Amino acid sequence: MNLSDIQRLAGHRVAPAWVVKLVLESVQEERAANAALCDKYATAIGIDGKPYIRSQECALAGAAIRARGME
Repeated sequence: MNLSDIQRLAGHRVAPAWVVKLVLESVQEERAANAALCDKYATAIGIDGKPYIRSQECALAGAAIRARGME
């Protein structure tokens, strides 16, 4: 989500600057939490002592989530 998304969702209403800042910061925090969860699984070790079977996909997902914040 970025500024244009917030403006689109606000419709005809004017979103005050503090609301826009709050939304953008909230989205950034949520994105960081999701990326951290992907990182956790990207480095996870299964019960057999081998790397988690989807570790590469998790690493790619974490990178993609972070990249969305660079829009």
